[in-house]
Amino acid sequence: MAKEILTVKQIKDALTATGGFVSSAAVKLNCNPSTLYANYFKKYPGLETHLKDIREEYLDLAESELIKKVRTGDLGAICFYLKCQGKQRGWIERQEITGKDGDKFETGIVILPAVLPVVINK
Repeated sequence: MAKEILTVKQIKDALTATGGFVSSAAVKLNCNPSTLYANYFKKYPGLETHLKDIREEYLDLAESELIKKVRTGDLGAICFYLKCQGKQRGWIERQEITGKDGDKFETGIVILPAVLPVVINK
């Protein structure tokens, strides 16, 4: 078995410093992201848990910033929030597909006859 060069603490610190971006953490650790996934995340499940915790923290932060924008009346933030969280109340964009000039749109399967290749003798 190959000797492990990185410690769990080094990896956790790099993940924390890069906001949970594994490829950025790998650059910081001078290794390939696949090294982290294949050699460390599989062997030390606590690393994957740490990564999930970081991502949850940033998701919470992003959501709280969105709510701040909604509270200030930012129309873009309000629309985004309603599209994502207000679906059950009818706040959803729909696309209706119709035929030409609003006619009924019909679908079907067309089976074309097999075409035999034409051979031309020279």
